Amino acid sequence: MSPWYEINIEPRDILFFRGGKPMGGSTLGEGGRLPMPSVFHQALLSALHERWPDAQTKHQHIRDDENKGSSFLYGDLQTVGVFPSLGSTTYFPMPADVQCLDDSETPTILQPGTLEGKSDLPSPLEMGLFKDPKGTSTKKTPNPWISEKGLQAYLTGEIPKEEDPELFDVEARPGIGIDPQTLATEEGKFYLAEVLRLRDGVTLKGFACGEAVEAYFSEARNSEFIFGGQRGVAFLEAVRDGVKLPTFGRPTSIRIKWVTLTPSIFTSGWLPSWVDAESGKIVGVETTKPERKPRESRKDWRARFEKKEIPGKLIAACIPKPVPYSGWKAQCGQEGPRPTRLCVPAGAVYYFETTNPAALTQFLNAKCKSDIAAEKGFGFGLCGSWTEYKGEIK
Repeated sequence: MSPWYEINIEPRDILFFRGGKPMGGSTLGEGGRLPMPSVFHQALLSALHERWPDAQTKHQHIRDDENKGSSFLYGDLQTVGVFPSLGSTTYFPMPADVQCLDDSETPTILQPGTLEGKSDLPSPLEMGLFKDPKGTSTKKTPNPWISEKGLQAYLTGEIPKEEDPELFDVEARPGIGIDPQTLATEEGKFYLAEVLRLRDGVTLKGFACGEAVEAYFSEARNSEFIFGGQRGVAFLEAVRDGVKLPTFGRPTSIRIKWVTLTPSIFTSGWLPSWVDAESGKIVGVETTKPERKPRESRKDWRARFEKKEIPGKLIAACIPKPVPYSGWKAQCGQEGPRPTRLCVPAGAVYYFETTNPAALTQFLNAKCKSDIAAEKGFGFGLCGSWTEYKGEIK
């Protein structure tokens, strides 16, 4: 496997990452936010195509492939991120089960607990989430970001109180509508769009690996590429030596929580396809992927995957509100917008019980488990441990 590169992105000016909602009327397009994982993936992929448009790699079409109309050039590219970074500290989205204990904004971690009587939780969930009974109700919300050190403590069951890092500002910029046919201004079409301005010293950090990534940064560690919806220019700095994806160790408890650090796209809404919708058991786990034979079709190669069930059961979940995700398809002669999907946002937490913690964490920890676009960094998560709530249920 190709080595992972840590890629630091420093934009020259503002960035624009349009969300999945229409831009117009009362909505500003949600452009002042960190990008979806696919934006970083596609930007890096475009940079590779621009430098080597006719490159020959080992990831090429084969005679029996069903998708002959698509491009497999640089098809081994994998990315994770991006995450904001200030100095030597990287920040991640705050897990959804972290809430304020009281009006003093002291953070606390919700705990799964057995429900008394019937509940309206969707199948297969069995436990609800509870807060320390000594805390009072509050509308205060925790910081949206947690540092590497704080996340590492959280995964062991502790949550330190940290100051809001204030990583970026959201600005509104006016714009005018352009007729795509005439490229002239559309009369009466004015709008406001949100844009992202990073604070001084803040950069964006992503991770990438692939056959061409190593060659791309072999000549120079610094380069420029187009990033964002307004084709803004950003500087790239790549670091390879000793680079690893964030892992923070692996828990050994039989109670494992899986915390997503990037949005996920699941075919069953909030529930991953590798969890049975009725029993909550983990099914269809891919354990080993044999090396692909020369000129072997993808279908035949996938048929040789060895699969087995990993002992584990989903019993609780803490899922924030979904976020819309869309995009633009520009290949196979089918140019046009992609269908809008509702993603499980970063920070979602899934609680499991297992008799084999090592196998479960091997499957989940520091892996992209999204049903769709996992190679683009969707569904990247880490494993931690959780304890059952034993307090009084009110």
